[in-house]
Amino acid sequence: MPVPSEAAKLGEASSYDEVFSIVKSHVESVLGLHRAGLTMGLTSLPASVGAFHVLGSNFIVLNKALLQRVNGEEPKEIVNSLLYMLLLHEYLHSLGILGEEEVRRTSAEVAERMLGKGHPASMLITQPMNRLFPYIEALHSEGQFEGEVEIVKGFDSKSYPFIS
Repeated sequence: MPVPSEAAKLGEASSYDEVFSIVKSHVESVLGLHRAGLTMGLTSLPASVGAFHVLGSNFIVLNKALLQRVNGEEPKEIVNSLLYMLLLHEYLHSLGILGEEEVRRTSAEVAERMLGKGHPASMLITQPMNRLFPYIEALHSEGQFEGEVEIVKGFDSKSYPFIS
């Protein structure tokens, strides 16, 4: 049974860190798994790559071009749902779940239990992104790997309770 306040929290989140805190909380509630100390970066990638986790590292990279385009076209709830889906997928990889099919299945389980099957984040997990965002096809020619990764400051801040 989804927790209604969890969907509201996600809809109101205003930073990468807030969305990621929700992801981590949901994974811990559903799977009992937790990992601290992740770093997030942004870079332009082809639309077919929403994000990736560098295997064996604490690094998650999200597609800046994709996020900018969706942010310009969609309401905050949908943008946060996309962030949730991308971060959940890569967080599961960082926890050692490597198979894509297993990550998709596990992502759907977490999102559906915590947010509900009809929530936009749950739907993003189970449907192709280009079906929900047909305009991202243009990113295939626009968004190429730019090489430089912008580090997001304050990401996974709850893992670092000290002031630096």
